Amino acid sequence: MIEKIPLKGIKIGHKTIKDKGSGVTALIFEDTFKAGCGWKGFSTSTRQFDSLNSLHSVEGINGLCLTGGSAFGLTAGGGVQKLLLKKKKGLSVRNKTIVPIVPTAAIFDLLYKDIYYPTENDGYDAAENASDTFEVGNVGAGTGATVGKLLSLKQTDKGGLGFSYNIINGITIMVLTVVNNFGNILDQNGNTIAGVRDNNGEFITDFMKHFKNYSPNPSENTNLSVVLTDAELTREELIKLSKSSVTAFSKHFYPALSSADGDVIVAISTGDKKSVLDIIINGTIETIGESIVQAIKYSKE
Repeated sequence: MIEKIPLKGIKIGHKTIKDKGSGVTALIFEDTFKAGCGWKGFSTSTRQFDSLNSLHSVEGINGLCLTGGSAFGLTAGGGVQKLLLKKKKGLSVRNKTIVPIVPTAAIFDLLYKDIYYPTENDGYDAAENASDTFEVGNVGAGTGATVGKLLSLKQTDKGGLGFSYNIINGITIMVLTVVNNFGNILDQNGNTIAGVRDNNGEFITDFMKHFKNYSPNPSENTNLSVVLTDAELTREELIKLSKSSVTAFSKHFYPALSSADGDVIVAISTGDKKSVLDIIINGTIETIGESIVQAIKYSKE
């Protein structure tokens, strides 16, 4: 499935390593955009996320990198930086050099096929491939994503990378989500569409009743959402948007926000349109939900 980016100044590219079951997704920005992160789960693997903190002196970012390979895969962010450096995009330091600001988040996909750690070169390739159209499903950072890892990898479903956008009162809200969840995935009506299966291939939905003594592996699960909007928001408002948007995870993941999930939501402002934050928050929750469902839909194709 090919999608077209509805916002200006953004390009998305992938490096997909199908045979290894991993990959990288790079978001490249034409301008420096304000960004914030108010929600990070309990098993995250990130790089340069301190720049998304409200107290950090650098307010803008030049790109974003989503990668497989767990902590080792974070080196892919350096490749995205190199591409941006070539384009002369980044923080100018005394007019002598440029430092591109590229927060990077990794999912755990090491047990999907082969153990593969995306490299700096993979990150560079993903950034170099960036355009205003991109694929969704089993591509980039979603290549090795799986869901429903309660019992064993043989009883899981495929996760992946999903996308959705909405236009509300003239404001565009765009979401990219990598779904690599510990538990089940629910659609907008609360129906299970992917997740843990029993020996007969049926979904297991009564987690609390049958697996109350189960202790999940804290290293195998991650859900990454990137929210971009052309509404003019401060970094503090973007952090609020990130924190509030975790409601979408609660609606579409079951169990939600477990100790085994390294969830991350990054919010980015790309424009100067005036709006009301609460409207953006509610629109974002809906859009994240749609992107989660799409990730499952296109990962099966």
